[in-house]
Amino acid sequence: MYFHSFIKDIHSHIICRFYNGENYIYSTYSNHERVMRQPNDSREFYSKRVSIKCMKNIDRRMDKNWITEEDWETIIANVPIVSVDLLVRYDEGLLFGKRTNEPAKGYWFLPGGRVEKGETRTEAVDRIAKQELGLSVKIVESLGAFEHIYETSDVAGVNTKHYLANGYVVKVDSGQLRTDDQHEDLQVFESIPDPLHQNIRAYLDTSESLTNWP
Repeated sequence: MYFHSFIKDIHSHIICRFYNGENYIYSTYSNHERVMRQPNDSREFYSKRVSIKCMKNIDRRMDKNWITEEDWETIIANVPIVSVDLLVRYDEGLLFGKRTNEPAKGYWFLPGGRVEKGETRTEAVDRIAKQELGLSVKIVESLGAFEHIYETSDVAGVNTKHYLANGYVVKVDSGQLRTDDQHEDLQVFESIPDPLHQNIRAYLDTSESLTNWP
């Protein structure tokens, strides 16, 4: 199931729309209530997993750097995205996430995200580690910028996606690792997972601080 869009009904309720592969599920939020409704079904039920996901997206929309769906489609269709990818280093290995959405859906990839306006790349590393993973990290190595051009995207009607991705090897200072809504699983690997996306191999080949891994 993945987040699809926000809707606002006539009562000004906040509604999140999700697609589960067969139909849409709507999550309505009013007066702090979290009630799920299925199309063509008057039953109401609570779903902790979807509620948490919806609230995360509500929190993001309240952020001053929130980009609407329409604006995001225009950006993806016309310009590259400046982003950071995090090679999170543990004593046991490196952290990888199995992606649930395009591009690179189904591949083991790295946690990361776009750089926001007015934010440095290193500030983006700190923010994304905290927001997406629940971790405080320290940068060990900057790997430079890499061109990531995909023949798929997460936007309907846009067939490609282009990132100017900046790789950083980081170590964990503190925090409790948690999953995000971009990955179905997060695991620390002692060796290269399969399938690993080819864009990640370039980071591994470039790094001088990961000579003992795998």
